[in-house]
Amino acid sequence: MKLVPKYQEGGKQDAIKSYKPVIPLSPIRRKYIPTQQPTITQDSRSGWDREVSKQIKADRAKNENLYKNQHTWNWSAPFNNTRTTKDNASAMFDFNKSSGISTFTTGIGIANPISTATSIAGSLVGAGIGNKIAGEKGALVGGLVGGLANPKMIKTASKRVSKKIDKEFANNQRLGIVAKPFQGESDITSKFLKFAGGRKREAPVDINKLRGAERLQALKLQEAGVDMSKVTQSHISSALGQREMLLKKYAPEGRFNIIKPNNIIESKQDVLDFYKTNGIEDRVGVTQLLTDKSGHVRIGGTDNISNNPSIHKVEERGLNSAIQLSNQSGLKGVITGEDLKSAPKTYNVWKHFKDKELVGNHGEHSNTNMISEAIKEGRLRATPDIDKEVTINNINQMIGTANRRLVLYDAPVYKLSKQSNLPTKTKSVLFNPTIIDKTGKMNIDWDNLDIFKVGMPIIGTNMISNGDR
Repeated sequence: MKLVPKYQEGGKQDAIKSYKPVIPLSPIRRKYIPTQQPTITQDSRSGWDREVSKQIKADRAKNENLYKNQHTWNWSAPFNNTRTTKDNASAMFDFNKSSGISTFTTGIGIANPISTATSIAGSLVGAGIGNKIAGEKGALVGGLVGGLANPKMIKTASKRVSKKIDKEFANNQRLGIVAKPFQGESDITSKFLKFAGGRKREAPVDINKLRGAERLQALKLQEAGVDMSKVTQSHISSALGQREMLLKKYAPEGRFNIIKPNNIIESKQDVLDFYKTNGIEDRVGVTQLLTDKSGHVRIGGTDNISNNPSIHKVEERGLNSAIQLSNQSGLKGVITGEDLKSAPKTYNVWKHFKDKELVGNHGEHSNTNMISEAIKEGRLRATPDIDKEVTINNINQMIGTANRRLVLYDAPVYKLSKQSNLPTKTKSVLFNPTIIDKTGKMNIDWDNLDIFKVGMPIIGTNMISNGDR
């Protein structure tokens, strides 16, 4: 039997047309679209901000829970562009249905107290609710508006309603929830700027970045009510320079002292002793002062640098100026005797301060500087033994004409609070800006006691005599 291929007979087919290739399966390509993940951002708020936010939410929940739909606290009405109506303004200030004024002041986050107070006042007048909110509630609202610009007003208004509310608001103000506004005189800033050279194209001064004399002066300006947002570092530097120049120019003939703070370290100041004759001043001495954390002024040392043999009493005058600085700055007195290098001279000066108070026996006294002066002037010959220390037991053994270095340990230390009888005219380079007039001129009066501005007149004249340094 002969086999016949299928494509020749019977169901003959076209091999090409009937060909069906086998196509292997391939994976389906799908476009990957990542799932959107929640964005996590760091909470940059301070701990205080987060605490305030929690308090706001808690107070809101308390109000809503307590009064349901009877009361809606409108936090933003007076601070946005939406017109404040009688209804929402009345609801906002309905203190009978709120948790108290402290909640309101906490929640609004006041940034600019004066503009905020103005905004509130404008909203109330525009809404026509001036007569609607009356009695004690009206007094409290008025106190709030005025208090934002003047903290003293809120205290008076709050007392009429509740001592508790007054206490809460004062506490919030102390913690910084309600900032203390600028309270200065209307023209004090203008006067200072005229004296300091007018407006300057610089950034406003940052008191925290200042050092030494500039920082101390900036604090005095701020205390007097100068708007520090208009003051630059150049203003302060220029004002201090002019002040020192004017002090010397208008100083009287004879002796006068100028207290000059250190340019870097604000706790250090120098008492510069001048002698002026025929309009020309010469510096004849310096006393170093250090204000410590205990609130005392400590004496670092005194030098008589004059070539004039008739110039004396530099140390006594320096102590008097230090006492004036302490008394007029609210400090606790002048400490002297902790470290003396010319002890015999200081002992003679102490005799003039009858009210000195012994505070301890922890000083170290010597005659080291007096030995050096004697060698320099040829009154004493330098020998190998001259610097050998000789320990003594009491101040009576401290002799100024000794030819050896004497040292007294556990020596007396005194506090001085009252000046000696030697009149000592003193002014500080630091100043209170109230002594500047409307034209920008600084008025300097050396016949007054106040070292920063004008005070009571001094009785007596300066003295120059032989005796103590």
